[in-house]
Amino acid sequence: MKIGGGEARGRKLFVPKDRRVRPTSDRVRMAVFNILGPVDGFHVLDLFAGTGALGLEALSRGAARALFVDRHPASCELVRRNVELLNVGERARVRKDDAFRALRRAASENESFDLVFIDPPYGEIEPAALLDEGRWLPILRPGARIVFETSRREERILDGGALLVEDRREYGDTAVTFLKLR
Repeated sequence: MKIGGGEARGRKLFVPKDRRVRPTSDRVRMAVFNILGPVDGFHVLDLFAGTGALGLEALSRGAARALFVDRHPASCELVRRNVELLNVGERARVRKDDAFRALRRAASENESFDLVFIDPPYGEIEPAALLDEGRWLPILRPGARIVFETSRREERILDGGALLVEDRREYGDTAVTFLKLR
């Protein structure tokens, strides 16, 4: 697995030895960033970070900061290793936490984001529960975007209140839904 663009283009990332983590493939990641366009100066949240590949790709492409959240200690350690490998430690933070607690904490600490990646284990978390706008409005900057990765067999993500579905793409078993704050 490699970074596909920006200052760290071509750098290989550490990947897990077990199958508990399902990293976003290089192909899907490149497609996502082609759709997103420039991310210069963005503050990024990589929720269910796994290897950190999505947030690290954003940092490589000019994002200002990234917060990586995962509840598994081994994943947090893997993200830390990849952050160190790419020498982006001054722009990256890794937080071991549950996704819902992490969102509450971000709101209570007045953190805000331009771009959020959500890539939970397929079938384990109901997208509607995570996308409850009450969780997001306090931490999304105007015009913020959310990229939500699911199995294409899971129920489609629909517009909801302040979050508008911009696009949905399928790549093999993976579906990627792009949402934007209205």
